[in-house]
Amino acid sequence: MIYFILFLFVVGFIVYMSSRHKISNELRTSLSPYEIEMIDEELKNRKYVGQIILIVACSITVVYMG
Repeated sequence: MIYFILFLFVVGFIVYMSSRHKISNELRTSLSPYEIEMIDEELKNRKYVGQIILIVACSITVVYMG
């Protein structure tokens, strides 16, 4: 069980950290506004998914420890 919780923490942290990337200026100039908006939305969604995974891992840890 502890390995599963640790796995959730690692996956959640990696997904959350991958959402922190920014689009470079040269890429912004070469893409259409629609594509830039889609990339920004994908990064926001990754952030939320990472936060949800971390919350689930914390909740499981609290239940498991209690």
